[in-house]
Amino acid sequence: MGSWLVIGITLLAACSAGKTDVRKLVEGGATAMNSYDLRIVFGEERLLDYQSPNGRQWGTVRFRTNGTIALEWHSWWGRKGSTVGTWLISKDRICYTWPEWPSLSGCTHWYRTGEGKFAEATETGRVLYNVAMK
Repeated sequence: MGSWLVIGITLLAACSAGKTDVRKLVEGGATAMNSYDLRIVFGEERLLDYQSPNGRQWGTVRFRTNGTIALEWHSWWGRKGSTVGTWLISKDRICYTWPEWPSLSGCTHWYRTGEGKFAEATETGRVLYNVAMK
């Protein structure tokens, strides 16, 4: 139980430490993804590499066609683990439910930053992760 608490705190820290503003993404050529884009990109099983903007967390995430999501994570201090949740496309967002981390459940926006590269941002505009297709 204690290790999951550490993971949750780490994820929250990664969220709050992401200083990049979404406006900078857009100024740099990123485009907001709509429901159609999201369904094309995430509507089938996909394995993605991700990294937090501060570089303290990275790993892979698998979006599955049955609506589940599997996350394997690593942290800069050598911890690692995995968990599963569910995902659902809702308009221009992807919404997540994490049974082990209820406080981290919610919806995020996705931006296309380049060929096969994306950024995931919170409702408040903080960039959570930079993502690349595997």
